[in-house]
Parts: sequence; structure tokens; C-alpha cells
Amino acid sequence: MEVEKSQQHAKTTVSSDATQFEVKRSKHGVKLEPQPSDDPQDPLNWSMRRKITILGVICLSAFAGIAQGGANVSGVVVQSFTYHKSVGAMVDSLSAGIAGTCSGPIFAMALAHYIGRCPVILWGLLLSMCNVWSASMTGPHDYIAFCISRWLAGTFGAFPTALGGGFIVDMFFLHQRGKAFAFYTTCAIFGVAFANTFSGFIVSHAGWPAQFWWVIGMLGLCFILVAIFVEDTTYPREGSNPPPKVSTLSQRILTFVPVRGNMERCPSNTHGPFDSILIGIQPPTLLAGCFIMLVFCWSTAVLNNLSVYLQLQPLEGGYGFTPQQNALFSFTNWISTAVAQLFGYLFNDRIPLWRCRRSGGIWRPEFRLYPLLAVPMTLSPIALGVFGASLEHHYHYMVLAFAVWIMNIADVICLPIVNAYVVECFLDYAAEVTTILTFYRLIFGLCISFFLPAWTAAVGIGWTYGMMAFFVLIAYGLTWILELKGPAIREMSMSRFKSNEEGEKLFGE
Repeated sequence: MEVEKSQQHAKTTVSSDATQFEVKRSKHGVKLEPQPSDDPQDPLNWSMRRKITILGVICLSAFAGIAQGGANVSGVVVQSFTYHKSVGAMVDSLSAGIAGTCSGPIFAMALAHYIGRCPVILWGLLLSMCNVWSASMTGPHDYIAFCISRWLAGTFGAFPTALGGGFIVDMFFLHQRGKAFAFYTTCAIFGVAFANTFSGFIVSHAGWPAQFWWVIGMLGLCFILVAIFVEDTTYPREGSNPPPKVSTLSQRILTFVPVRGNMERCPSNTHGPFDSILIGIQPPTLLAGCFIMLVFCWSTAVLNNLSVYLQLQPLEGGYGFTPQQNALFSFTNWISTAVAQLFGYLFNDRIPLWRCRRSGGIWRPEFRLYPLLAVPMTLSPIALGVFGASLEHHYHYMVLAFAVWIMNIADVICLPIVNAYVVECFLDYAAEVTTILTFYRLIFGLCISFFLPAWTAAVGIGWTYGMMAFFVLIAYGLTWILELKGPAIREMSMSRFKSNEEGEKLFGE
């Protein structure tokens, strides 16, 4: 195994009355946190190429898993004729996939404690190919079976989105995690936009079942890549012996065979299968989770209903788009995702480290939240207000596109920041944190399609989205509370979950 060459660790000798040890730093002088061991098998010491390869495959798997959940998002109008259902009922079928994506991570996390993360991801990808069932439900009485197939596909496809946080914490240092989480969460969210675009082009030129076939191929590719490139990144750092060296073939087989023995040397094998639920009710997670829930439920409402708004005829309040025009419109999400990814790459680590320097080099997890306090907080409410006004007054579709563009930028920026913050509040429970935050992100969005029509009928579509904008401002207030009172809020958590890097001196001697 290669020791990471890009680190070029600088070493600072720290002495006390009893001990003397060397502090390892990056080439920019930032203290490496956690401090890597001298063992080349330590994932922190792996080459950057090896780390990025594993992260890239996990991200691609998360992308495919989320994309298959929305594979038919632009085809709901066409499908309504097959099942003799209203367009609203077909939008409800999208909620079945969201329900699977919401519950799947909790199931994956519980299973991973018994057989390991790698087998759960690998076999989850295989099982998510039940999209074959979705593509086969073409009869007029197959609506219920179709919804069940979407729920199962969403459940198994969500497995990679649940467990990626653990890989990031295992392989990357504190000053690298912001970019890693940005890449990971952006890939998952981009799956929705990608599926929307492909769905529109496919149903314009082929029958709607073809929407699911490309997803099956993508999931199969991810299955192969995971089997070849993904490695177990767990490493016993405190009081345990490193895992024994085995041959490459034996290691690959042991990594992906779903047996209890895979977890015997895992540092987290003392975690309970339902710790993700307990993590979800700790004060920092509650506040951060409510923030994510209030922000993303409205964006879910927008994305799930956007194709309906665009494809309805003008007399019905829509824009009369064809599915292909709808697909072209969805490129706004591609561009906004790229902008948000660039923001994350440039600022998700730089701004927290800048704030840390101004505090004498002493780290505090709340510094992670600083990138939220300007751009996303400004863009989200503006986007929802403009979106509602565009639909009510039937402004040009480019105004609608602008609203969707800035809303998606704000959403994609904020999710990895909050993920990284809560992970660093409960550092030993990274996978549990990403699991429960996925639940928070989707649970309200799952429900909103059932009461959005009544809400719109009561106050009008303009005020519906205008009220959402005010709720988003309240949600961002929760991040201000975490920033100002974070240490006291974290102190209220259960003692066995407390694990963070607060107080570490990243800069200076």
C-alpha cells in the first residue's frame, strides 16, 4: 500500500514532562487531524489517487441510486394515460420512490453494523435493479404494483447515500473534509437533475418504460466498479492491532461477502444498529435536521411538480412544454449544480480554516457553518418568491428558470456544509449522521405532495411559495443558533456520542 505522497508531512516536536512526540502537518502548515499512524495500511496514509478513486466510485453509486428514484419524473404526464390516473396521482408515485430513499438509509445502517459497509453498498446496487419490474408495469391495472416497485428501487438505491460519510471520515483529514462532503452530496443531488433531463428526452422519442433501462445499466456499472475499486476503510486506531495482511484476492472476497465476521475488527462494531435514530434526536442533529427538512421540503415540491407546471397547457396555468422542452429546461439544474460544486471546492474548507486562524488557530466545529451565512441564506427565499410569482402571474419561462437556478445553487451549497458540521459533532458516528440527515432531508418532502394542492387552493399558488420563502428564513435562523450557541448545544448530547475535534490547534506551534 502506498503512503500518501502528496502530504509531504511537516513535523513539529511537542514535548511535555513525560513524553515527546512529533505533530504531523500538511505542506501548508495545517495540523493533520486526526494524526495518522505510521502504518501504511492506515487509510489516512493512502495516496490521494487511491482515496479519490474510492470516493469517486461511492459518489457515482450514490448518483445512480438517487437518479433511479426519479427516472420517470418527466414522464408522469405520459404515464397518466397508461394507468388512467390523474397527473396528481402520478406525482404521488414519485413519493413512493422518495419514501424508499428516506427509509432505505436507516435499513442500510442497521445492516452495515452486522455485515459491513462494503457488502451493503454492493448488494444494495444489485437489488436496486428491480427497476426491471417498474419498466414491466405497462398494464392499465399495474399502478399499485408500479408504486411498490418504485419504493423498493428507492430503498435499495439509497444504500450508497447512507454510508459514504464513514468513508470520508476514515480517509480524509479535517481540513479536506469540506471538499469531500461537497463532492459526495453534490453527486447524489445531481442524480435528480440528471434523471429529469434523461426522462424528458426518452419519453419524447420512445415509450415511457425506456426511462428505466438506462438506470439499470448505470447501476450494473456501479456494481462492477464497487467490486473492483472500493476497499474497507475502517481502521482500529485506539488500543487495537491493525488487521492482518492478506492476499489481494482474499481481501476482495472478504470485503464483500455479507457475513458477520466482516465487522470483527471494525472500530464501530460496538455501535448499536439503531444508533442513527438516537443520533437523530441529539440537540445539534435536531436543529440541523430541522433546517435541512424545512429547506429541502420546498425544493422537493418544486422539482416534483415542475414538469407538471411546464407541461400543462397555458389555459390550465402551465407553459405547454413538450417532454423534450421540459428536458431542455432541466439543464438549469446542471448549471446550478456546477456553480454550487465550484463554491464548495473553493470555500467549504477555506472559510472555516480562515475563521479558525482568526480564533488563534483553535478549531471549533461551528466554523463549518460560516459558508451558509451569506450566499445560500440570501438565495433560497428569493428563489421561492420569484418561483411563486412566476406561476401566479405567468411570467416568461426564463424567469421561472432563474428561480429554479438560484434555488438549486443554494440547496446544493448548504447540504454538504451541514452534513460536515454534524459529522464533526459526532465524529465516531459519521455513517449514522449521514443516514439520519438523509431522513430529515426527505421526510417532509415525501409528505408535501399530499397537502400542497389543498394549500394552493386555499391561498393561491403565489402565496404558497411566498410562505415557503418565510419558512426558509426561519430555518436559516436555526443555523445562527448553532453558530452562536453550538458548544452549549453539543454539551447537551448523550455522553457516549460526544466525539469531536474542538480545541485542536490547527495553526501555530
